[in-house]
Amino acid sequence: MVFIEHKQAEVYPDPSKKPKVGLKLNKRAIITLNDINSTEEKLRIKVNKIEDTKFISYDQNAKILKFEVAHFTKYGVTDDESEEEEKKMPD
Repeated sequence: MVFIEHKQAEVYPDPSKKPKVGLKLNKRAIITLNDINSTEEKLRIKVNKIEDTKFISYDQNAKILKFEVAHFTKYGVTDDESEEEEKKMPD
């Protein structure tokens, strides 16, 4: 039901088993991702572009990103060096 992988988190990967927004684990949460190599400005822009997310903080020395989500889907961030965009899979 909950999958945490390198730089990403996902809850309810099977859409048929996903409860409505606000029920069970499919509700507002704060996600903390470790080992994220970027700048606060870039991450703030990336996170805030994702629907229903809000940037909270980024500690560049510790490489820790925190953001809030209104509900769960699949969220993740890639390093800037990889030149990939943030990942969000549709509900």
